[in-house]
Amino acid sequence: MSRNWFIRTHHGRVGPVSLRRLIRYAATARIISRTAVSHDGKTWIKASELPELHFHSVDECRWQVESDDETTEQDVDAPLSLRQLQRLARLGRLLPTHRVKAIGQDWMKAKRIFALKFTDPSIATADTKPEMAYHDADEQAIENVLLQLETGEDTDTLSERDRGETRRDEFVARFGVIAHRHDGLVPTPASDASPISVLQFEPRPGIDISGQRPFTTLVTDGMSDHLMSLPEGLNSPRVELMMYIDADETLAARGLYSRMLSFLADVPRLSGRAIGYGSVIGNGTPPRPIFADSQLDAFVFLVPPIESDFQIQQTLRLGEHPVQLLWVMPITRAEREIIEGQGIAAFCSLCDRGGASCLLQPTRPCYASGFTATTPQRRIGHRISVT
Repeated sequence: MSRNWFIRTHHGRVGPVSLRRLIRYAATARIISRTAVSHDGKTWIKASELPELHFHSVDECRWQVESDDETTEQDVDAPLSLRQLQRLARLGRLLPTHRVKAIGQDWMKAKRIFALKFTDPSIATADTKPEMAYHDADEQAIENVLLQLETGEDTDTLSERDRGETRRDEFVARFGVIAHRHDGLVPTPASDASPISVLQFEPRPGIDISGQRPFTTLVTDGMSDHLMSLPEGLNSPRVELMMYIDADETLAARGLYSRMLSFLADVPRLSGRAIGYGSVIGNGTPPRPIFADSQLDAFVFLVPPIESDFQIQQTLRLGEHPVQLLWVMPITRAEREIIEGQGIAAFCSLCDRGGASCLLQPTRPCYASGFTATTPQRRIGHRISVT
């Protein structure tokens, strides 16, 4: 059955999803009769107008909220109606990250009940709004999270479709409406795997530089379906790649950058090489310029410079492992030599001194020009600019 329905929520648009899944959402009260749905993303109708859907009343279906003494009160633990959940969400006592379940169903995060409106629908679905990773005080906390990540066997029982919907639900809640989906590169003839697509998210209306996301965000969709072979020292075997580009980039440039991300996302699947924080991949052997009139001929994978993008691993898991976002940054030969010889911290120090932008800049100067080897500060992320 084709996946061609969209759902309008209080925090953006979700989809496309299949009619079969829409029927399941109605049966489990994740959508209600007045929820707006669309077959094309343009013309919207009430879900009750679809004869295939059958709804519970907002008082009929019963829900449980996972107990959390720090964020909920005792009476929240009792079975609740959807109407009661809606009230708790409006009061701020039920958060998007709280785990809930309909009686007889599986646990899920409250943000996946599309009929709920939360008190602070921000770009980030972690506990804080997007914040630039500028402060040294944050670094030890980030390192602690990295050290606590699990490795080993994965017992993921979700289907590929369910994994994709779980991942896209998180992306939509975090980045906004999916503005465009770039089809991935076709895998090699010997592979029966699906291409890895790239999702495009535009700046939200009214959000300027003070809102921390005044640019277009590109994120791969499908790389984390495939467990990487995880060498010791890397982090989660489930990752997706991301890149920030100027909102005024041409359609041709957006397509080029999306194909580039899709190609990089396929490297672990096709070559068996794992990618983690600090990994470097050259553009061919020997490396050649990625863009015309550019010194950039390799890629480094870094902690996302927006803190909430890094924190996605706290809210999105597939099987036993968190999904990590890796920020892709093209680099020069000299910068690659510094990473390989001095370490990723030395490169981050260069980015600090050079006022590196988080936006992709194909013809930027080399930050290693005039580099003097010193003992760099130990850093996990680095300061960036959104200009």
